[in-house]
Amino acid sequence: MSRFYFKSILIFVFILSLSINVFCADIKPISTISAELPTLDIHSLMQQVLNNHGEIKSLQSKVDEAQAEYLKRKGLWYPTLDLTADGGREKIDKEYAADTNETRYNATLRAEHLLTDFGKASNTIERAAISLELAEMRLESSRQSMMLEGIKAYINIVRARDRLKFARQSEARIKELTGMEETLVEKGAGLTSDVLQAKSQLAGAMALRVETQGELSLARNRFQAVFSYLLNDDQIAQFKNIEFPNKNLPLSLEDAIVTAEKQNPELLITQYDTKLSSKDIDIA
Repeated sequence: MSRFYFKSILIFVFILSLSINVFCADIKPISTISAELPTLDIHSLMQQVLNNHGEIKSLQSKVDEAQAEYLKRKGLWYPTLDLTADGGREKIDKEYAADTNETRYNATLRAEHLLTDFGKASNTIERAAISLELAEMRLESSRQSMMLEGIKAYINIVRARDRLKFARQSEARIKELTGMEETLVEKGAGLTSDVLQAKSQLAGAMALRVETQGELSLARNRFQAVFSYLLNDDQIAQFKNIEFPNKNLPLSLEDAIVTAEKQNPELLITQYDTKLSSKDIDIA
């Protein structure tokens, strides 16, 4: 009995150690996670967030669900064929006749096809098609919103980085100027008021530098919220300015309104919601 318990303990320890090894293998160190960030151009970053963001994945699954529902509803106009069969030995004990013990088989084949239900099937299929278009448009709306947030996060990093760079340069120049004024005063060739004015400018430059450091910290945190990655200073230095997309913008206000009416996801979502309610009334 003691040998049995000893073997059981050994097996338990082996399974426990194996589980721990598997668990530890799934945990990636920070350096490994950092290596998963693609190149730091805006196109690669946007592709990453559009492929991996949880909200977009959830809406994509709803599109797949709506697609499956649409295909299911289209089957309302398809014929159906049902085959039922059974068989086996059947023994019957009869009170006023001879008992029977025979093998019996029974098969039923039934085919059905919908001829008309006065428009209900057609409206049901059309409603499923509208639901699919609505799901696709909600996905597109989420993708556009995520792209907007990603571009804003990228631009804010570049802007805060450049502002901090200029603030540091300004602070360095004013420090140099303050030192020169102090040297002139020590040699009797300068005015104390000039030193005080330079120190006042230096205090303002230092305050601006601290302010821009805070802006960069906020931009870095916002970038992490959007892209799930915390940048370091070397990576921030690699960011480049985004060219203004002049060729993609409408030439006039009227063109912008026409484009928005045709392609704005929020407007189209409202239209699909209205169509969906109308189909619900038709089906009822």
